[in-house]
Amino acid sequence: MSALANSPAVVIGAVIIALAVIAFGRRIDVKVGNVSAQLEPNGGRSLRDSVDRIEKKADRAVTRAEDAAKNAHFAAQSAAKALERIERIEQAASPTATAILVAPPAPDQVE
Repeated sequence: MSALANSPAVVIGAVIIALAVIAFGRRIDVKVGNVSAQLEPNGGRSLRDSVDRIEKKADRAVTRAEDAAKNAHFAAQSAAKALERIERIEQAASPTATAILVAPPAPDQVE
């Protein structure tokens, strides 16, 4: 067994395997470094910056939608109150009062 361990082919094979493992390890290290760099904000080009921009846009959209819903609710309330007032005015107006408002003046009242 010691003759096989001292064989130049085995030593060369072991060196090639060791170099391949080192090279593969460096490639993994570079890739991990690239991924890690994308997770840190760097002024606009990283994945983290893109996620932050999307999040801000989504927050603004939600705020606008909430404001629009509130405005629509208040507009609906105002319209309902206006309709109630109109109905009260119509109910309070007697047929005589309506006729006076609509009828032309009598000939003896014309100057």
